[in-house]
Amino acid sequence: MTVFFDKILNEVPTWIRQQKRLTDIILVAITGYGQESDRQLALGAGFDHHLVKAVDFAKIQTIPETAAKGYATLTPAA
Repeated sequence: MTVFFDKILNEVPTWIRQQKRLTDIILVAITGYGQESDRQLALGAGFDHHLVKAVDFAKIQTIPETAAKGYATLTPAA
């Protein structure tokens, strides 16, 4: 399962990561902030990906597809 967030809320990924039944969830932060520090903040909060608005739908589609194949889930730096 993939969950997309419109804001970086540190409490949400922290809580989700503590739930044993939710270990397979992929968390994606979608924000209007695209600096490297923003990306690091999102990943540090527990998100697997950080995307900057306006997000290309094709990029969104690749996230669950990549995870289903068992590849790494961290979004590389732009």
